[in-house]
Amino acid sequence: VLASGALRITPGLPSWKEEALDALGPAEFLKVGMRLAASVPEAAEFAVDLAAVDAGEAALLHIDPRMPVASVLFAGSHAEALRAEGRRATQTAARAVLRHHIGVDAVAVDSHDWAADPFSRGPWARPVPGADTAREDYAAPIDGRLFFAGEAAPGPLATTLGGAWQSGIDAAGEIWEAT
Repeated sequence: VLASGALRITPGLPSWKEEALDALGPAEFLKVGMRLAASVPEAAEFAVDLAAVDAGEAALLHIDPRMPVASVLFAGSHAEALRAEGRRATQTAARAVLRHHIGVDAVAVDSHDWAADPFSRGPWARPVPGADTAREDYAAPIDGRLFFAGEAAPGPLATTLGGAWQSGIDAAGEIWEAT
């Protein structure tokens, strides 16, 4: 969101911060959630079709062993192609993955296009190749007065809601120390 200019900071950010923001592009990723008619405890928790990987149409199926829910994760160019085809195509592809691996269909399917969401502009930030310090530079405060937090911050939980939460706690601690 910051790199897109949707949120403007005046005066402008220093060049090192702008470079960090530019180096953190959105991940190419789609996640589709599905409700099943019943739990499938005997199914493998994760499944990948290697032939689909070879064909450039990789999808990871996750079956919750305790609840009647599953999710399919699409990434990379395959996710981008599905996104371009629209929500119905994405959900149809997810149903096909579920049927392929465990032979059942979903009773309900839901997905959200995070890349089209104006408040997120993508599911999470991923550094472009060679941007080794982008996460650290993103999270670094400016002049001890402007602090940054979010899933793009470095750490073992980077790219997750837990990582965003923890970086917010960390930034709040830095603000407390600075005042």
